[in-house]
Amino acid sequence: MNLQCFENMLGSYPETVNFLTALATPSIAFIALIFAAFQWHTNRNRLRHELFDARYRQYDAVKKFLGSLGASGKMTPESEVEFLRETKGIWFTFSEKIAKYVDDKVWALAVQLNLYNEEMKDPQRIEDGVAKQRGDLMKEIIKELRNSEDMFSKYLQLKH
Repeated sequence: MNLQCFENMLGSYPETVNFLTALATPSIAFIALIFAAFQWHTNRNRLRHELFDARYRQYDAVKKFLGSLGASGKMTPESEVEFLRETKGIWFTFSEKIAKYVDDKVWALAVQLNLYNEEMKDPQRIEDGVAKQRGDLMKEIIKELRNSEDMFSKYLQLKH
């Protein structure tokens, strides 16, 4: 089929040509809309994944910190710095409840443990029962190591 034959055929159906011409713009717009919807969906899933990664890093830092407290019985300067650095911004990635839990419970346990460790150096404080108090605190730290999974589990799920 040559070009002149094609032009003759199109010329004999002007209504069809006008109809197809009129459909071209909305069809292109519809296809662009479909691509935009796919991009939006992909970006939404990417953001969820990035939020999950940030949350998991912070959760892992809390678990490691509690684990190191339970294993060594003290808060080392290295574990303190790592914990504070890794949980920075927890107010933004988790709920206020989790942020308060990390500040008021986990951090408070670590500080209290270091205070008991210092008091254990005084023989008079040992006689006053600080060793038992420290032992009870160590039990609470181990309990919080298990409890932290329940606290964080709601936020550590990828839902697509």
